[in-house]
Amino acid sequence: GYDDEMIARVKTIVSKKGLKVNAETQLMEDVVDLVFIEHYLVGFAAQHPEYDEAKWILIIKKTWRKMSPYAHEFALAGKIRLPEALAPLILKAVQ
Repeated sequence: GYDDEMIARVKTIVSKKGLKVNAETQLMEDVVDLVFIEHYLVGFAAQHPEYDEAKWILIIKKTWRKMSPYAHEFALAGKIRLPEALAPLILKAVQ
């Protein structure tokens, strides 16, 4: 029931095409990354006890680079809860 234009738009967003230049794609990426940091990073960390600090900083930096400046501000302003155990490492990676 959706027209071709809407289907193409959604495909662009979901495939992350135009990251940093397509506002809808960027918004989805920001949401995905913020949710990962707030809700899934601790579980991911528990699955990878073999990762050292350098590896975690690299993972956090890669995630951070995909986010918009607005999402950075949103996260650092306390609008999401950083995982308590990982907050110092997250802050170290993004500073």
